[in-house]
Amino acid sequence: MSSTLADFDAAIATYAIGSFDDTTLLPEAGIDSLSLLRLAVRFAGTEDAEIDAARLVEIRSVGDLKAWLHQLASTPSSGGAPSDGR
Repeated sequence: MSSTLADFDAAIATYAIGSFDDTTLLPEAGIDSLSLLRLAVRFAGTEDAEIDAARLVEIRSVGDLKAWLHQLASTPSSGGAPSDGR
């Protein structure tokens, strides 16, 4: 999947409660943990991609979220998790 910053902004805007920029903290934008998971599923490379829950708690701002979504979208086979080769 080839996603652009505009794709990330549009997706985030569907869950945000107001305007935001990269420095906006997620709670200020109205983005909660369920919204994070929904965004992850949307941009994950495959349906069986694994989402690193520990990484989710490190995401604090919209900029952090966009960087993480970019990483997730750029890892087509495993959603950022290492593959065991099977």
